[in-house]
Amino acid sequence: MKVFQVDPRSKATLEASALETLEEFNRGLLKRPQPLDIEKLVEFYMPQSFGWHLDPQETLHPGVEGYCDPKTKTLVIPEITLESLSSDGRSRFTVAHEFAHVKEHREQMKERMLEYDENSERLYRRSRSEIVVYRDPEWQANFLGGALLMPEVHVIEMLHAARGPSSRLAQRMAMIFNVSLQAATVRMNAVWKSHFE
Repeated sequence: MKVFQVDPRSKATLEASALETLEEFNRGLLKRPQPLDIEKLVEFYMPQSFGWHLDPQETLHPGVEGYCDPKTKTLVIPEITLESLSSDGRSRFTVAHEFAHVKEHREQMKERMLEYDENSERLYRRSRSEIVVYRDPEWQANFLGGALLMPEVHVIEMLHAARGPSSRLAQRMAMIFNVSLQAATVRMNAVWKSHFE
């Protein structure tokens, strides 16, 4: 996969970005662990905050789960993904990931569309393996997506209570935040590494 290199973002910067979004969108998400209403986030908060709109599509190209179109300021997501938001953790993470691109990369995407012809392959000019992780837009969107769905404050509390990471805690997080076990495990381990190692 080839992507454009983005401005550097640290884990702490992305955690702060998630906190800012959650405080603006619904402070209650920071008071007790609960699932983020990702549908409301992209249908209402995103247009009000960034001027971007959700564009549900019946189908996308094979292998494409969603994308951001800086030319039309739209977040394009398959209808089936949106219909699964209440029950499918992977769908919830996909939408959170794409929202994270809008929040963090919308200006850079717009600049690159002006720098290069809109059909230019040069816009996506580097292999991800050639980009340091903190300048990789996919890593940033994955990290921020996880931070939005599973706020750091709650994950820290859960890690304290559980006395560290475990498969049981990951399962509990997946249930509480309505995310996949994989997403919960990645988030649990990332917060553990940042705060306890």
